[in-house]
Amino acid sequence: MARFLTRRIAALFPSLLGVALLGFLMVHLVPGDPARAYLGERATPQALAALRARLGLDHPLAVQAWGYAGRLVRGDFGTSLRTLQPVSEELGRVVPATIELAAVALLLAVLLGIPLGVAAALKPGSGMDLGISAVSVLGLALPVFWLGLMLTWALGVHGPGLPFDGRLAPEREIPMKTGLMLADTLLAGDGEAFRDALARLVLPALTLAFVPAAMLCRMTRSQMREAMAEPYVLAARARGLSPARVVWAHAFPNALVPVLTSAGLQAGALLGGAALTETVFSWPGIGRYLVEAVRNRDFPALQGALVAAALAFLLVNLLVDLAYAAADPRIRRPA
Repeated sequence: MARFLTRRIAALFPSLLGVALLGFLMVHLVPGDPARAYLGERATPQALAALRARLGLDHPLAVQAWGYAGRLVRGDFGTSLRTLQPVSEELGRVVPATIELAAVALLLAVLLGIPLGVAAALKPGSGMDLGISAVSVLGLALPVFWLGLMLTWALGVHGPGLPFDGRLAPEREIPMKTGLMLADTLLAGDGEAFRDALARLVLPALTLAFVPAAMLCRMTRSQMREAMAEPYVLAARARGLSPARVVWAHAFPNALVPVLTSAGLQAGALLGGAALTETVFSWPGIGRYLVEAVRNRDFPALQGALVAAALAFLLVNLLVDLAYAAADPRIRRPA
């Protein structure tokens, strides 16, 4: 297991560096001049030239890429053109918000998607199966921003009045220790603030969980139907085992690995930044930060957000690989 873990961790670094350099090249292909975006349309040629020199934008692209890779190895993400603050500090403020939102959304997706997929697989062709399949297809087809607006209208404006802007009411002040609002309100001993933070998580988490839940439902249904037709399941039934034990002790564990793959990919995508959801609900996470960086042509912030998203995706995939190895020892055997 230790050798398996070492191989997976060693593969992270070249992957992250490759993604960072590819993101660097793609960002520099975006039309527009960051120096002019920062100084404005009335900036003089001398001021533009001075800012480009200070930012290193007057060097060839290959030289800029080499310098960026060197800074990245040292953990230096550069300075934001919009706020003049270190990008690493800004990422430290927005990444915990996305982690909290993504974790709650993934939990909802797993709690909804996997049981519904199992239920649909146990009664193929039934009304329940058709209904669950129809809802899952609808979940994959609905635009996320539209779903967020409809949930806001139904549950925020005309329903129980759930809040739908930000992580905490403006009049509440909580010392931020972990960056996770639920944890920080508990550490502060403020029950009202905790309930407010939890209520503000409901709508964005439901919006973000809808597509992953639909994908997990369809994947679980497919894998469970295949597992239920395997000879070892038929043998378990022939031995007189209870239906619940046949499903959960024999069929479900063998259908779990592909479901873990789907869950891991969804978790990486959520952590990478749900830009639309965070924009709709004014959630100060990495997705909204990325949108603001694109809007302001803030190259250092944009590159830093891309690297943070890639790192989150790679780490989640590492955790999924470890879950594979725990679920199926054959996977961690060297080829």
